[in-house]
Amino acid sequence: FVLEASRLKARSELVELAQTHEQAAKTDELTGLSNRRDMHNRLTVEFSRYQRSGHHFSIALIDLDLFKGINDQHGHDAGDEVLKAFSALMQSVIRQTDVAARWGGEEFLILLPDTSLLQALTLAERLRSEVDHTPFRFQGTELPVTISAGVCSIAKAGSVNELLKQADVCLYNAKEDGRNRIAPRVRSRSASRTPANES
Repeated sequence: FVLEASRLKARSELVELAQTHEQAAKTDELTGLSNRRDMHNRLTVEFSRYQRSGHHFSIALIDLDLFKGINDQHGHDAGDEVLKAFSALMQSVIRQTDVAARWGGEEFLILLPDTSLLQALTLAERLRSEVDHTPFRFQGTELPVTISAGVCSIAKAGSVNELLKQADVCLYNAKEDGRNRIAPRVRSRSASRTPANES
């Protein structure tokens, strides 16, 4: 009985350890968001779902504007606090079905299932506005934080790689146009973010 109990305890601990390692492999350590590898897997699964059933999805590729300046002027601890605070704010804006990931450095990617391009643009604009109106502070000093984002729908792309490339081009355009903006631009502010199957 004692041996069996020990074996069960050891097995339970191994399973728990494996689950912890699996979770760590999917998670960005600083922000607690999905990491790049996990997001790639999720995008692949979502693309397969789109091919099977026609459920559209969109993505938003987000970059913190002039983030290097925060690190240079206030230190990397300040930069880390900004990344964590932005991640928490982003999580409060997106839906439960959406997935946010730290894509790398100060870049983030949001996967928006069952979301049209217009709905995704509306969400990205809402997030941009929230960031613009939220004070980010470190050790009593307010830090200048804004975001730019490139938004794309799978309806405009033939593969996940093409989708990512298009979002990257849109993000570049937003930066070139002066930062603190979304590309392509939102045409209507009245669209609700209910699931839809149009582009």
